[in-house]
Formats: sequence, structure tokens, C-alpha cells
Amino acid sequence: MGYYVSLRDNNFFVNAEHVAQVSEELESESYGPELDDAGNIISLEFDGEKLSGMDDMFKRIAPYVRSGSYVEMSGEDDSIWRWVFNNGECLEVYPTLLWAKQVHIVIQLCDDGTSRIHSNLPPDEVCIEVQATNRVALPQNTDYHILSYTEKKEAQLL
Repeated sequence: MGYYVSLRDNNFFVNAEHVAQVSEELESESYGPELDDAGNIISLEFDGEKLSGMDDMFKRIAPYVRSGSYVEMSGEDDSIWRWVFNNGECLEVYPTLLWAKQVHIVIQLCDDGTSRIHSNLPPDEVCIEVQATNRVALPQNTDYHILSYTEKKEAQLL
């Protein structure tokens, strides 16, 4: 029996001076290191099928792995996790699932130069500045896109 796993992604780096020691540990758990021209490990491949002593192995090699490196796996039950390396330590972390909120915003630009904002968001979550008639400035780092302007000076954003 056993728990089947597969490698989803990795961002993994080990300096050339530690490659021999780390490679031996990796290969004991069916990981194959990919080397660059300088002999550094820059990526991993996984040839195994089942989860075994990977957690302990990653903790043993953690002092040699660059901070910020990770190995992302998925299991037979569709679970996803990463081994994340930071300052010589390795932690097993799991993602948090967040559902996106569907947002509807309508900005009505009135003939008198004022504007009205209609939204399914609470007023304290709406951050839109209307600079001039027929011009809408959205704050940077938003996911809102202007879908259409109507001839009635209305912009609908989703």
C-alpha cells in the first residue's frame, strides 16, 4: 500500500559545493536533480510514486537549500502541499482556498459633473475616483475592467 504522490512544481536551488551530499539524499527518495552549467541544482524531477520519508529527507538537506525554494506536491486524494525552505529549515505548508468575490460596480456620470456609484460591495470597499466627465481612474492593482461605456455616460465595471 502507500500514498501516491506527484510533483506539481518546484523552485529549488542548491550551490554546487553541496550538490554531492544533497543529490545522494534526493536520489534516495526518487528525486533527480537538474544541474546548470556551474553545477548548481536548479530544479528537481520526481520519478517515484509513493510518499515515504520525504519530509525527513527535506529537513536533513534544508541547511543547504536556498531560502525561498519550494517543492510542490499533490496526493492521490487531490490534496496539495509544499515543502518550503527558509533560513536552513523546511516546513510543510498547505494552501488556503479562497473563493473570488463577484463584484459589480456601475459608475453613473451625471450631466452636472457629479457621479453616482452603484455596487454590490459595502461603501467602505469601493475605491474609485471619477476625475472628469467620461473619464474614470481606477486605483492601481485592481482587477476591475471597464466593460462598456453607454451613450448615457454610464460605465459598467466587473
